[in-house]
Amino acid sequence: TLAAQRRERGRTNWRDAPDVCSFYFTRFPEEMGEKDLWFEFKKWGDVREVFIAKKKNRSGRKYGFVRFKGVVDMGMLERQLDNMIIGLKLHANCPKHGRE
Repeated sequence: TLAAQRRERGRTNWRDAPDVCSFYFTRFPEEMGEKDLWFEFKKWGDVREVFIAKKKNRSGRKYGFVRFKGVVDMGMLERQLDNMIIGLKLHANCPKHGRE
């Protein structure tokens, strides 16, 4: 993998740390931006990135990804995020496909 190649060359990226994890999310108010969601997600941990895709998912909804650092229990954080209500009940889970 790319992360392994970087480690071999002595360069590391904070995204490759074992305590960093990403979550896919959807079902949030259309008018909310990355900064608004950053403050909502911040309640659950050390947020490092929030990204909202320009495209929509198969259901025609906006979606995005949030990345946390310092995660001890990924399953518990996933359940907490999936139970958030931001106007609508947010849907959150671990991404099904990783990035290259």
